[in-house]
Formats: sequence, C-alpha cells, structure tokens
Amino acid sequence: MKNLTSITKFSLSIVISLNFLLFLQGCKLFNQVDHHAPPTKLDKISKRFDHYYQGHIQVPGSKEIVKTYVALTGKQREQGLSHVKPEQMSNQEALLFIADSDMLQYFWMPSTHFDLDIFYLSKDLIVLDIQRDVPHFPQEGPRNLIPKAKPVFARHVLEMKAGSPLAKKIVYGAKLIWKSESSLEQILLSIRQEK
Repeated sequence: MKNLTSITKFSLSIVISLNFLLFLQGCKLFNQVDHHAPPTKLDKISKRFDHYYQGHIQVPGSKEIVKTYVALTGKQREQGLSHVKPEQMSNQEALLFIADSDMLQYFWMPSTHFDLDIFYLSKDLIVLDIQRDVPHFPQEGPRNLIPKAKPVFARHVLEMKAGSPLAKKIVYGAKLIWKSESSLEQILLSIRQEK
C-alpha cells in the first residue's frame, strides 16, 4: 500500500512540474510579443470596416475574389470611401452600395485620398457602366471643385481603388458573382425589417 501511495505522489509531482513548465513557456511566448507595436496594415483595414457586412465578389472568368464591404446604413452610404487613406484599403477590397430598386446613382469625391473605379450594376450584378480613374479630392470643398461621377441608372454600385489589378478585370457586361452566407436580397430584407 505504501508503494502505491508513493508512486501516486511521484506521478502527481511530475504532472504538476510539467504543468508549471508549460505555464512558464506560455509566459515566455506571451512576453515575446510586442503588445505596443503599431497596428499593421491589415489591422487598420479591418478596424475601418468593422461594422460593415462583409462578403466576397468573384471576378468573372477567374477564381479571384474581391473582399467586399457592404454599405448598408445611411451613414455608411453617405460616407462611402471618404476619409479612407490608401493604406486602409487594399487592391483586393471593394465597397458595395446596395439598393432595393433601380435608380439614378450619383457619386462624388469629397475627402477621398485615392482615385476610384466605379462599377454600376444591375440587380443581378451585371456591369452596366464603368467609370475608371475618378479623381480623388482630399478636401471637403469648395463643392464646385469636388469631382463627380456622371449619374448612371443602376441598382447597385461597386467602388474599388483605381488601378487595382482585380478592378481592371471587371468589364462591361460581366456578371459578378456574390459569395456570402446571405444573398443581397436577404441582406436588403434584413435592413427593411430593422426599420
């Protein structure tokens, strides 16, 4: 009986010692991380669009995917890409403005920091019109100097950085493919139900 007790105590002391060593190793790894390091480019991007619904659009004729933020609220739609610095948005990202009916779409560029390619889309995400290299304008005004895109009758609008290799692959008549757990119709329905 004594041998069994001493073996049990010995085993228990080994388990405790191993747990303590693992704990110390974890502390060592934790302390090697610089918790005061400046945010990375990806951190800045994700924080800027934290409160946006996110999905993906597949570029037609390829397997390439554009990470897409959906402007749902009035504030998100009004702000668009104003005040977004070039390092806050990559060439593989886009902002999608969705609507539940076709309308004349007006876009202008106050407080923007990079040129845009703007794609006007049908209900089924067919590209109806494209305006490339719409110039940025980093100030709020004067209003008469702020660049404006020509108004286009469309359902949805997609904005990407001008010159993005993925944006260049999107052409007139192409049908973009929405990839998300929810369809655009489901997203619009949820917005209507929240009102």
